[in-house]
Amino acid sequence: MSPSTTSSLRFFRLGSGSAGQIQTYDADSETGALRSGQPVIPSGGVNPVAMTTTADYSNLYVVNQGSNNIVHFAIAGNGILSQKDVVTTSATPVWVAVNTAQTYLYVVSGPNPPFSRSTPCRAALSAPSRLRSR
Repeated sequence: MSPSTTSSLRFFRLGSGSAGQIQTYDADSETGALRSGQPVIPSGGVNPVAMTTTADYSNLYVVNQGSNNIVHFAIAGNGILSQKDVVTTSATPVWVAVNTAQTYLYVVSGPNPPFSRSTPCRAALSAPSRLRSR
């Protein structure tokens, strides 16, 4: 396959520090070679600590611990992110997951990291939020 017809996979990574950035990378599906994707984009908050996608890779959810929010991004077919919704949480969010049916978003709140061998702690699972179709 020529480089122009080789498909690629999109990967997302949270920037380090409290800057609140999402970095994107494309991986060539044949060679595995990584290259920078779209320019760094804002995470929609401060100190992003976790993220997840829906099973169909059409939505990305980012946990911003420093601003107590979850930000929803739509992922276009070409991998470009566009911010859709912001939900402010009542407690500090540290982790997020989507069920396989893509109908509920689960948020864990508590200290970050939520647990360790040397420092056990309590974390709370928020009531599931029903996801809206986009």
